[in-house]
Amino acid sequence: MKLHLGCGQNYLEGFTNVDHCPGVKVDLDWDLTKLPYPFKDNSVDYILCWNVMEHLEMNTIRFMEEVHRILVPGGKFRFRVPLAGTYIDFKDPEHRNRFTPFFLKFFNGTEKGWY
Repeated sequence: MKLHLGCGQNYLEGFTNVDHCPGVKVDLDWDLTKLPYPFKDNSVDYILCWNVMEHLEMNTIRFMEEVHRILVPGGKFRFRVPLAGTYIDFKDPEHRNRFTPFFLKFFNGTEKGWY
């Protein structure tokens, strides 16, 4: 299974397109801040999450834990977020979370962290 989380207007064939936005074509209407997601553990091969994570009014760690829960071992999580402190980051007042190139080190064991 391939998920497109926060698909917005970009509906992709071959994906389960997930969003919670009136007037947007989706396969699953789901608020991404509501956990757990309606997918079984280790059931998703690929997750695409383009310019979404910075908008979520939730703890980034909880979001990443949920992504990890539903991905199969070795599954792919492809995402894009604006770089913290840049014009792209600050121009949108709806950005709730900031990301640096180092945030993934918290999850991959290369830095002191919890994961």
